[in-house]
Amino acid sequence: MTNRRANSKGRNRSLTAFLLAISLCLSMFSCIPPTPDTGSAKTTKTFLIYAQDVTPYYSEAADGYINGNNANLATARSTSAASDSTATQIYIGYNYPWYIVYRGYLSFPTAAIPDDAVVTAAVLYVNAGYNGSDVDFLIQCYRYAWTETLADNREADYDGAYGGSAVLEGTLANTANGWVGNQYYSMAVANAGVNLAGDTKYTLVSNHDVDGNTPTEYEFVGIYSSEQTDTSRDPYLYVTAEVPTPTLTAIPPTATDTLTPTRTATATDTLTPTRTATRTRTPTRTRIPTRTPTRTRTPTRTSVPEPTFTRFPTRTPVP
Repeated sequence: MTNRRANSKGRNRSLTAFLLAISLCLSMFSCIPPTPDTGSAKTTKTFLIYAQDVTPYYSEAADGYINGNNANLATARSTSAASDSTATQIYIGYNYPWYIVYRGYLSFPTAAIPDDAVVTAAVLYVNAGYNGSDVDFLIQCYRYAWTETLADNREADYDGAYGGSAVLEGTLANTANGWVGNQYYSMAVANAGVNLAGDTKYTLVSNHDVDGNTPTEYEFVGIYSSEQTDTSRDPYLYVTAEVPTPTLTAIPPTATDTLTPTRTATATDTLTPTRTATRTRTPTRTRIPTRTPTRTRTPTRTSVPEPTFTRFPTRTPVP
């Protein structure tokens, strides 16, 4: 029994030593970085792929109109009287015989376009509303960075609607060709005029206002504003832009980064506690004390009574 236990213990020690050796080998190999590939050079290149972004940018709630109101046309044209950014229509032109001069203001949130985009087309759309024109006129569009709100900056915005820093984009519509309600009218505007860093803003004015002509009849129209319940008739700026998307042919990461988790193979060290389980055989040696009770047979020999030797005195009656 002692030899078998010794042999078993020896085999367990050998197996444990073998497993520990394998674990150490795995740990050593996991620490060795992969050999760099020096046979072929790798170069990282950047390619620009242009994705076309075509997006309508609807006019903001700040849009509206400013009017001058006076019996004297020159005063009506030079001095503002009121503004409105909550009306559902923006008016452009002249009212008669009391002179009211209407100038419209539009703002589009083009800052959403990436700064590195290249604008290739921009078209302004407005939806026709009220037609109060008895005399035909041109609706002219100017690119002008007017200041919000119209109520707080009314006079400055009114005076700058054309001329000064305002840039003429062109004619949006000629009312001689008709002004049909709920129909969109459009015109191309300068690509370079689209503001990628903020809002792109325009004004709409009558050419008679710009030229200082005295009206003899009603000559104003309306377009729907952003205050409509939905965007179905809102002004909008349709922008086409090329957005560069960099794609990198990146060199794959070195394998050493992914090999690090494999070091968890050292968990095989947990084999050491298994040695204590084999040592539980030692308590089985307590069987030796069980032999001690069998030796109690020795006292049974005392059953031979010594008093049986008293037969000798019975011979004394012999004469």
